[in-house]
Amino acid sequence: MTRAELHNVTGFHPASLLAAATHLRDSMARNKVAQEPTALIRNEGYLNGYLDALQDLESAALPAPPKTMREAFQPYSAPQQPSATNQNQA
Repeated sequence: MTRAELHNVTGFHPASLLAAATHLRDSMARNKVAQEPTALIRNEGYLNGYLDALQDLESAALPAPPKTMREAFQPYSAPQQPSATNQNQA
């Protein structure tokens, strides 16, 4: 589902989605006890995935940024031809 489709769903409220993400972040278990290295490595992917999902929820709640026109890419300007007159003389 795209962001535009999500925002057009009847009954969708971005504030409720942000509240759900905050609730999930607050309910995430924080382990204050030192773990063995293999447990840390095993749980790191789970934790990163969980945090990425929360970030996706929060970004989906925000409206899409306005589309702007991109300027034409010009890698360099045309070289100036040397002038026969001296520009430093008044």
